[in-house]
Amino acid sequence: MQLPRYRAEITVPARTILLLAGVFFLGWALVSVRDALLLVFTGVFLGLVFEFPTRALQRRTRMPRGLAATVVVLGAVLVVTALALVLLVPLVETLRDYLRALPELVERLSSGGWATPAPPGTPRTAPIRWRRRSRPRRPPSSAWRARPRGWRSRPSR
Repeated sequence: MQLPRYRAEITVPARTILLLAGVFFLGWALVSVRDALLLVFTGVFLGLVFEFPTRALQRRTRMPRGLAATVVVLGAVLVVTALALVLLVPLVETLRDYLRALPELVERLSSGGWATPAPPGTPRTAPIRWRRRSRPRRPPSSAWRARPRGWRSRPSR
């Protein structure tokens, strides 16, 4: 028995095709100007972050807005630079010490001083075996039943 063949037609309206083409070209335009958009959004974000300190400095010292914004931005740059210098020196020293000790560490690991290789035939990932508890779990702490000082369960007579 042979099933009858049906012919199916799929129609896509011109409006849908135009909408998809518009979305494609909009995405293409956004990708082509992504560097400029990153700069714009970063500038807007920093403007919003520095708005409150600028207003506060402007109110306290009666400085013009441009000068207050300059002082706030330069202060933030100085703070970030000082933090980088304070944190960068120990980080570089630690990295230098690690790189100096690296050949010795590799030698110790390869000679089996710290870790010994698994015996032959051991599966790469051993199954995890869960141990049953030898005794049942304790009930929860009675701290949740503690009452505040002076609280009574029955009114006093």
